[in-house]
Amino acid sequence: VKLEYDKRNKFYDNSNVDTDNSFKFYLEDINANKTSLNNYLGKVIYVDIWASWCGPCRKLFPYSKKLKEKFNRKQLKKISFVYISIDNDYSKWKKSLKQLNIEGDNFISPSKNNNSISDFFQVSSIPRYIIIDKLGNIVDKNAKRPNDISLYDDLIDLISK
Repeated sequence: VKLEYDKRNKFYDNSNVDTDNSFKFYLEDINANKTSLNNYLGKVIYVDIWASWCGPCRKLFPYSKKLKEKFNRKQLKKISFVYISIDNDYSKWKKSLKQLNIEGDNFISPSKNNNSISDFFQVSSIPRYIIIDKLGNIVDKNAKRPNDISLYDDLIDLISK
C-alpha cells in the first residue's frame, strides 16, 4: 500500500489505499460520530487501549501526560496520542474521561461489538499500547507503556523518519 503525500496541502491521499489494509474496526468519538484511525495517516500514532474499570490503565494516564509534555509543538504535529476505551458502558467511559482528565483524542470501541479494536488487534489484556507509523504500518502491536522512559526515544525516531 503506497500513500501519496500531497506537499502543497500537507496531507496523505489515502484514496488509493487498498481498503483491506485499513483500520476496519468500530470507533466512535465523544459526540457519537463514527470515525477511523485512517484519519491519522501522515502522523505517528500512539494508541492506548484501556477501560474505565481497569486499575493499571488508570494508573498510567499521568505517565501519558508527562510523556506528551516532553515533545515540543513541532514534534506534537507529527504524532497523535489516541485513547480508545473498550468499555461497553458509555456513561462510565465519559465519567472516567472527566475524572482522569484525559486530554487528547478519545474514542470508544466497545468490546461487545463484533468489530471492536479488541478483535482487530487481538487484545487479550489491557492496558495495551500500539504504535503505528506515518504510513499506517503497525510498528509494534504490544508497545512500551508510557512509564517506560525509552518510549520517548522510540517515538522521536519514528517522527523524524
